[in-house]
Amino acid sequence: MMVRKKLLLPFIILLIAGCAGPNIENYYTAPRFTSYYVKDVGFLGITSREDLPPDVVSRVEETFLRELRKRNWYRVQRITEGDLNDFDKMKTIDTVLWGEILYYKNNEPFRFGLSTKMRFINTDQIIWSAYYIFDAANQKTIDLLENYYQQRLYPHSPLWGYKLYLLNMDKFVEFSCNSILDTIQLGLEEKEEEERPAESETQNGGSSGDEK
Repeated sequence: MMVRKKLLLPFIILLIAGCAGPNIENYYTAPRFTSYYVKDVGFLGITSREDLPPDVVSRVEETFLRELRKRNWYRVQRITEGDLNDFDKMKTIDTVLWGEILYYKNNEPFRFGLSTKMRFINTDQIIWSAYYIFDAANQKTIDLLENYYQQRLYPHSPLWGYKLYLLNMDKFVEFSCNSILDTIQLGLEEKEEEERPAESETQNGGSSGDEK
């Protein structure tokens, strides 16, 4: 049952953290997501749909990678397009992860969009993807930000509160990356809810009609 325990870790963290509140809706997790054994992730990096300065793209990439590593879900290593054809480099990689900046506006009100995908190497299948445009002029984004601050940061920054993230673009990107990463936890939670009725029925001695 090591596979199940490994992949349920983000779900357990979600329950402990109590991440109740608004979340982004634009994400996908593959059916039976908890059955995939993901330990080593190859990070291809982040590109930009817009013509952004390289240092801006690099800061976004470093922020996303830092926030992913903080969660301690996977061993994450950087890889390149060339590494995808290198057997020795890829033999320990379970999934490939990459992202694209959809929108970047660093004058107030901030606006930042990000799309991410994770592909399982053995089946060449996308097992997780998410995208969202975070707009500081939009109430849904403010609700997401307030929830992020309350769950993770309060009372460590009481002077400005969540509004600090509306004054600093790097902070706004940090919040956005975490909201994208939260959808992995949400996907695990949904899959657990889907599996639970079947498990309960089996425990009660029920049968779906297909079991022998």
